Amino acid sequence: MKKIIFVISFILITASSLFAFPRWVPLVTDHLPLYVMGTYQKGSNTTEPKPRKSKYLQVMTGGAIVVENGAGFYLKTAVIKKPEKELYLKVFYTNPRDKKKPFVNDMLFTPDLGLLKLSSPDIIPGIVGYRNYRITVKIYDNKDSKEPIDVLKQNVRSYIDTQTDQVLVFYRMQKHRSLKYIPRKNK
Repeated sequence: MKKIIFVISFILITASSLFAFPRWVPLVTDHLPLYVMGTYQKGSNTTEPKPRKSKYLQVMTGGAIVVENGAGFYLKTAVIKKPEKELYLKVFYTNPRDKKKPFVNDMLFTPDLGLLKLSSPDIIPGIVGYRNYRITVKIYDNKDSKEPIDVLKQNVRSYIDTQTDQVLVFYRMQKHRSLKYIPRKNK
């Protein structure tokens, strides 16, 4: 009987401590832009999206970049097969407010590239925290091509929330190794 009471007490205390803290807190930092990782890395949350690869690209990491007035999605990829000629690349970022209208960037994919750092073209309002969002990279033979020659689809977990005017961060991430300050380059 004592054992049952102990187990029930333990469960109640543990459950109440989980709900005693807010799950989302305002992000307070003087160091912006800030990268918040949202893909699995060794030692990470095992439920995070695993880095994917395609014919040309291998995802190294992905997540969100927090800037002064909001946040956007980010993907860092290694080029695992260099193109023989200049190709065209389009990146589609999930739009949380309208899934049918993704945010899009494009660029030339040249043989001299070894690493691609891809970020959404603007801040993205409406990001719901702890939800997975997709970044899709399509590589085309040229700008006029309709069919891609390679497609990379990578989900990233958002540990930030931009549904309000304030950027919120998952409280467990406040002092976590997944928050990385990105130094600004002097111009």
